[in-house]
Amino acid sequence: MTNIHKNKNPNMYILDYLKAFAIIAVVITHCDFVGAQRSHVIFPYLIGMAVPVFMLITGFNYANSCVNKKIATLFEQYNLKLISKRLLRIVIPFAFVFFLEYFLISGMKYQKLATVFINGGYGPGSYYFPVMLQVVLFLPLVYFVIKKFATKGLFFVFFLEFLYFLLCAKFDINLTTYRILSFRYLSLLGCGLYFGLYKNNVDKNILQFVFLFGLFFLTLINYTNFDMCCYPYLKNLWNGASGIVVSAYIAPIFYLCCSTFEKFKLSNKLHNILSIVGKSSWHIFLFQMLYYTCFSKYFTTYSLMLNILINLFICLIFGCIFCKLETKYVTKKLVKLFNL
Repeated sequence: MTNIHKNKNPNMYILDYLKAFAIIAVVITHCDFVGAQRSHVIFPYLIGMAVPVFMLITGFNYANSCVNKKIATLFEQYNLKLISKRLLRIVIPFAFVFFLEYFLISGMKYQKLATVFINGGYGPGSYYFPVMLQVVLFLPLVYFVIKKFATKGLFFVFFLEFLYFLLCAKFDINLTTYRILSFRYLSLLGCGLYFGLYKNNVDKNILQFVFLFGLFFLTLINYTNFDMCCYPYLKNLWNGASGIVVSAYIAPIFYLCCSTFEKFKLSNKLHNILSIVGKSSWHIFLFQMLYYTCFSKYFTTYSLMLNILINLFICLIFGCIFCKLETKYVTKKLVKLFNL
């Protein structure tokens, strides 16, 4: 398969809409739900798909960027300026939030500062920062494999993730370690890359079968005590933000959204709101870490629904403001300063 898709319409607003949905889902999932409430079907099939959606978009955007800029070789992808620019956009906003946490959280020891920083700081979803650092560094390799071998490359990426899963289960790897390593997202990143490169060559019949497979096993893992689902790690992790089952379920939905609504644009007001939220998703994510760690306790006396609305309002508004100010006055100036 050599017919690589060229994105002639760079303004795929659906991607911003999906990112807006995903970051709203992140804020919601970190609200104070009890276990019984999290068993509601909306969690495994919708709210729990936030990080998988982000991973699919990361792969999809990376593939389109490489094709449009005619970046082909590994050497070009590992260009120091390109890698540095991507890392700056992740690290600089995180550093702001991290040091605010450092001053606000009592008992945070100076000696452990570097270790806590590289592990993602504090707050819900803190594992995502080190994961994204790893993704920036190894995504060019995954892109190279899928671009060169197409469908066979995608199967190989799935196999690598499954092998990683088996090794972790075999050697009883700590769950925290499993979560902080980005290899568990290989299949999601691979699907995003594949859709970005070969969007017009995807077999929709195969996607339907893959979706039904994912839906079936996601249901088994979440809502039954079937023996296979109790295999080490499977019930704990493949029912959530990563795993081949999750990829099989959400990747076809993602492809359907991108192919069906490629040129779709909402009315101006709603479009503007969702676009700003989507483009600010990284900063909103970082702000919600700080918020849930230091400030959300002041709003727990309200009803659950009101608490969700308050959390969303605060995280989205202040996250967008944080993005606007930090990007304009810090990251853009640093990128210009270092000529990246």
